[in-house]
Amino acid sequence: MIKLIRTVRAEKPTEACQLAVKLTNYIKTNHNPNAIEVFVDRFAQNGHSIHWHIDFDNLAAFEKWQESLIDDQGYRGLLAEAEADKLFDPVTMCDLIQQRVDIALSSRTLN
Repeated sequence: MIKLIRTVRAEKPTEACQLAVKLTNYIKTNHNPNAIEVFVDRFAQNGHSIHWHIDFDNLAAFEKWQESLIDDQGYRGLLAEAEADKLFDPVTMCDLIQQRVDIALSSRTLN
């Protein structure tokens, strides 16, 4: 299993959370990943960040999902809305890709 954790700092936390939910629902409806959830920092001292946690069966499924978003005008429209309203700080966007450790993987050397 592969997990993508996408994080971005919210410039306007309330509005950013509302748009994050819209993005999440749009992705659930149109791109059907195994699981997608959105989180916000609860006790943030340096601003609020939005975190999406998205699960994929494997790296190929993740890559296919990512490619499907590139040309999706509805998704791009939601991103444009966030940009126009300055809801997120784009410089802070960060993707973390994790792989679940299982018995087969634990016997290999990781690089």
